[in-house]
Amino acid sequence: FQTMLVLQNQDRAEPELPGITVRDRSRHHGGSKFDLTFSLTETTGGPDAEEAAGGIGGYLEYATDLFDAATARALCARFARVLTQAVTDPGRPIGDLDPLTPAERDALLARGHGAPRPLPVRTAPEAVREQALRTPEAVAVRDAHTHLTYAELDARADALAHALRERGAGPETRVAIAAPPSVHTVTAMLAVLRSGAAYLPVDPAYPHARIRHMLDDARPVLVLTAGDVPTGDIPRLAVDAPLPPATPLPYTPHPADPAYVIYTSGSTGRPKGVVVTHGALANHMSWMAGHLTVTQEDRVLARTSTSFDASVWEVWLPLMHGAEVCVLPSGANTEPEVLVSWMSRFRVTVAQFVPSHLALVLSEASGAAPLPGLRAVLCGGEPLPRALAEETAALWRTEVHNLYGPTEATIDATAHRVPATPDSPYETVPIGRPVDTMRAYVLDHRLRPVPPGVTGELYLSGPNLARGYLNRPGLTAARFVADPINGAGARMYRTGDLVRWNAAGLLDYVSRADDQVKLRGFRIEPGEIEAALLSHPGVTAACAVIREDAPGERRLVAYAVTTDEGPRPAALRDALAEALPHYMVPAAVVVLDELPLLPNGKTDR
Repeated sequence: FQTMLVLQNQDRAEPELPGITVRDRSRHHGGSKFDLTFSLTETTGGPDAEEAAGGIGGYLEYATDLFDAATARALCARFARVLTQAVTDPGRPIGDLDPLTPAERDALLARGHGAPRPLPVRTAPEAVREQALRTPEAVAVRDAHTHLTYAELDARADALAHALRERGAGPETRVAIAAPPSVHTVTAMLAVLRSGAAYLPVDPAYPHARIRHMLDDARPVLVLTAGDVPTGDIPRLAVDAPLPPATPLPYTPHPADPAYVIYTSGSTGRPKGVVVTHGALANHMSWMAGHLTVTQEDRVLARTSTSFDASVWEVWLPLMHGAEVCVLPSGANTEPEVLVSWMSRFRVTVAQFVPSHLALVLSEASGAAPLPGLRAVLCGGEPLPRALAEETAALWRTEVHNLYGPTEATIDATAHRVPATPDSPYETVPIGRPVDTMRAYVLDHRLRPVPPGVTGELYLSGPNLARGYLNRPGLTAARFVADPINGAGARMYRTGDLVRWNAAGLLDYVSRADDQVKLRGFRIEPGEIEAALLSHPGVTAACAVIREDAPGERRLVAYAVTTDEGPRPAALRDALAEALPHYMVPAAVVVLDELPLLPNGKTDR
């Protein structure tokens, strides 16, 4: 255990010595055996004025590596406040005791508000068209083979948007894009938005079973593709099909219209589609542009699969602000030296990394090619070690930003630029403060704010929240709940992430409140892996967990209980590879006689 409460409530006789009055006084030894130790002594009163009243007194002993004096004093004050409420109203339920004063509560809620500013009036396709009029000859997007100016991108997107409209695309419909990254993929994304539809990115490398599920669930009117993708009865069109020139469509998206749908891992065994609106997309891009001071001289590396929401800002942030999208070739992500070489060739100024991949790139390819223009490295998807952030800033002479956010809150909900001087006693970088116009609440299970330093669940509120889950009204209602703090019909998203406010007024990430895990930045619901195992004949029970047998070496492992004639581990892993994306396939499948259980009957993970 880490916290101890000691109560001395037995009368102790003072030593009696001739001619001497003896009083017991504690003497501290200068160390702390535990994180926190509350030492209390109950007295019944004594002969002198100092002890006449009696009562309970004591002190808090704390580890100075973990807590500062201000935090310790606040803990003492809150402890005394809770005890006072309890003795004042003995019939009051323990759960109703509030350690915060009204002033402290108001200050906490104010801390969780991002900076206010007017919401943008231009949606993404409108902003790109205006940019094409301002800088028609500037390069908008390039890949390994070619590039498009803003004028060329604008014209091609209009031509494709007309073709999409002719095939049924429009508001409240979806168009799937299942093609490798290229200038054509970026053109398709813009064209879909100009047609009025929302784009549905589908990684063509996904197993066919997963692609079929996504298409069956989303029911797009068309699939834009560049290869062998199982579209079933859904019409398809080549993403790079030659089309006649066309005039702009007379359509302006409403901020509440869907802009894109991205599927994330589902705890029930099937992925779920998150619907994000034009208003949320435009608002987040407006914040990012200010946060990173984006200019037309920037070149942003687009290296994330479009099936993940990190790809969204890699495309729309530069296009909406006159900068250049640099599309990394397929496969270059897996070779650190090749990746750095392309960054140098593209003269990238802004790039994004998952911390574990960033560490690999620095260790294997930090000097592979010069990166003189790189000015900002953004990290997200998993905790960022402080040492890694400092190493990145020193080797590449760049700013390092730590971003946090679920897909349901439009990419990033909090952000923190890593300073030269540590702003937290922990080895990982804080996830920071809410982005502009968003609100972050750290609440207990009764939706009440918890004190600074106390772990609670993170709830997000504000205009960047997604509309909800496609075709999943029950799940939408469970995760997007009424905001009792802001009121007026506001919603907040229950993230499932446990966080705390630190002494610097920043959010520290602690862990998950459920079984969801992150591995190399990928969001994984173990339940989806377990459901895939249980669908295999001969498997009677399953469990998937993250193991870290050596520091820093995290891997996904699945355990299965099979019948006597059940499948072997290799066959089970092959079956998972045919049903799940590569990042959800366990490194190993272990067959057990039975799964270990906790006393309450749940699986002991």
